[in-house]
Amino acid sequence: MKMLWRLIAVLTLIGGLEMSGCNNSSGSLSFKEPKEPQAWAILSDQPVYAVVTETDWTKYYSTRPPQADFKEKFYIVATLDPKPNPGYRISITSINQTGSSLQVRLKLDEPDPKVAYAQVIVRPTAVAEARIDALKQRGKLNFEFLDQKGSTLARMDIEI
Repeated sequence: MKMLWRLIAVLTLIGGLEMSGCNNSSGSLSFKEPKEPQAWAILSDQPVYAVVTETDWTKYYSTRPPQADFKEKFYIVATLDPKPNPGYRISITSINQTGSSLQVRLKLDEPDPKVAYAQVIVRPTAVAEARIDALKQRGKLNFEFLDQKGSTLARMDIEI
């Protein structure tokens, strides 16, 4: 009887692994920061969260960003509103895709109160360069930008 239960447990485990492997439409999307991320800053008095593609880069920029490869890649850009010193920073920590939904997690840093910063206006910007062929699903995709606490900063539907 013990042998039968062990066999059932093993078959259940194998079946569960096969099912999760077949239906795995979610996961982390690999990305890298392109050279010259400040060149990707989007000028605005408000924070801007954008997914930049071949078809819409002209909405954000008057000239093509340096080394942009829109044929094979898309770019996720997060630019904060103007800040009074370089202690303010933003970074993209992860991009996760589940079906047609992508969550872009951001880390927003404020100045360290123990540090004296030069008082100069900065526009903190984070950029993620990701390959189109790495997407698990294409077409109309829903992007949600979240801060480190999980609060939604922006949502948008983009065709890729």
